[in-house]
Amino acid sequence: MSLKLSPKAKRNIGRIIPFGVIWLVVGWYDLFIDAVATGNQNLNPSTDITMTFEVFVFASFAVTIVGLLVGTIEVLWLGNLFVNRPFWQKISYKTAFYAFFLTIVILITYPIAAGIELGTSPLAEVVRVKLQNFVFSFEFLNTLVSIGFSLFLSLFYAGISENVGQKVLSNFFSGRYHSPQEEERIFMFLDMRS
Repeated sequence: MSLKLSPKAKRNIGRIIPFGVIWLVVGWYDLFIDAVATGNQNLNPSTDITMTFEVFVFASFAVTIVGLLVGTIEVLWLGNLFVNRPFWQKISYKTAFYAFFLTIVILITYPIAAGIELGTSPLAEVVRVKLQNFVFSFEFLNTLVSIGFSLFLSLFYAGISENVGQKVLSNFFSGRYHSPQEEERIFMFLDMRS
């Protein structure tokens, strides 16, 4: 029994996957910059999570899933919800929604990562204390800025993709337009009114 996707489902999946890629690349960049800046040392163990291989794998998985969730929300629901609203309303409502959504994501993923780092349950008292310290630290603001940048890039991609077209955007980035090829095309013009 084979799974046959409709053209609309394939198109939506093609529009959602780049969100996951954007979030993963920005997440890796942020982890790399942090590792270089600190010499891969945890300078503040009461709030920061020590980067181990297990934490890195979890962080990579988590940011990709969050990116795919943001893409799914944007493509299937939020993008259509504000299509006829003024630009300022679109920005205001989306900012409020994503601020709430991503704060919840941080409050869920941080204890899991801290539990992995400490080798304990995400519900342990030591993890709860570390989360409390984290929420009132500079590292929390740094995390919000990084997430905000990922969100900005993914929404920028969504806006460009929506206005220019998914295929045109992917052809541009893949370099197809840098080496033009001659093709035969058929054009049909219709007068829809009369």
